[in-house]
Amino acid sequence: MKKNQKEHSKVKLPLIQEIYNRIIWDKRLNKKAFIIGFTDRMSRTGLKEKPLIEWNTGDIEIPWHRIQYIRCGDTKVWDRQQRIDLFASDRLPAEAWAEDLDYDKKDYDSLRKVWKAEKAELFARQPLPGTEGKLFLSDHFALPSVLEYQKQTIAPSRISDALLEKIQTVHPTYHSAIVIIPDEKIWPAIQHLRKQYDRNYIRWMPHITLIYGFVPEELLEAASQLISDVVNGLEEFTITLTVPGTFTQRASTTGWIQPVADTEGVLHKLQTTLQKLFPMCNEQSSRAAGFHPHLTIGQFASEEDARKNLAYWKPVTFNVSSVALISRKGKQPFEVRYKAHLKTGIVEKASI
Repeated sequence: MKKNQKEHSKVKLPLIQEIYNRIIWDKRLNKKAFIIGFTDRMSRTGLKEKPLIEWNTGDIEIPWHRIQYIRCGDTKVWDRQQRIDLFASDRLPAEAWAEDLDYDKKDYDSLRKVWKAEKAELFARQPLPGTEGKLFLSDHFALPSVLEYQKQTIAPSRISDALLEKIQTVHPTYHSAIVIIPDEKIWPAIQHLRKQYDRNYIRWMPHITLIYGFVPEELLEAASQLISDVVNGLEEFTITLTVPGTFTQRASTTGWIQPVADTEGVLHKLQTTLQKLFPMCNEQSSRAAGFHPHLTIGQFASEEDARKNLAYWKPVTFNVSSVALISRKGKQPFEVRYKAHLKTGIVEKASI
């Protein structure tokens, strides 16, 4: 490989989510000028195109990972395979830019706020006397709404080589981890047992560990962006917490519930994928038996004691749509800091 090819391969291409967000939120850009190209098995060429403004992030027909390029006129401004990114240097064609570039930064920043209607209902349902047939229904009906501010999301950005090296060589800390957290709807069944038997009931939420220890708190955001790259395009799956199991140590026995995914091997594949990103954080996979997914219930005097107290466990199932980056400060409990969503790669930052 030639020197310039090697240098080119080292350039980290921004994710399609980042480019999409740039086009949508950058008031300087003409959103109507951009076309997305995506894979389509039914097409003769294997590709189809669609105006970017006609596509939305919830479009199940065209998920993020099928978008191969974005063009403006005849110019490809982002290309997954050819690793083209003209946004980095603003070397976009003339038609990419909006005609009116005079905008107020405060107003521009306010566009980033995303609200949704938490509650909405009609009142004043009856028309005013004498107006029947003369006005639209909307002239009579009122719609009060309670708005809820959406959680902040982060568009992944490129990480410098220096920061990447730091993340991948840093000494792990036991104040952070990557975990799968079950749906809170099934927490009561888990927490009922953990409250009785788990000395770490307060410190940890119910979880399945993927990576522990992990990077320090100050590197979590950068780590979340790396994770975004690898979970983008991965399908969601379901886990059933099936039967109890035990690990026997010298002083006690740990009782746990075995998670079984609906897709064979998906948990091990996910853990291995994450492990490659953070080679120093290899405690889970470096054990003699290798990575063993489990959800800890508590500590018991013996294997027999654990099986006796967990004998009445009934399997429960939940959907896995994200992995959580958690951390704790001092003696405080672990809290979710970031969630990296499967399929889309979108990173959600928790309110801290």
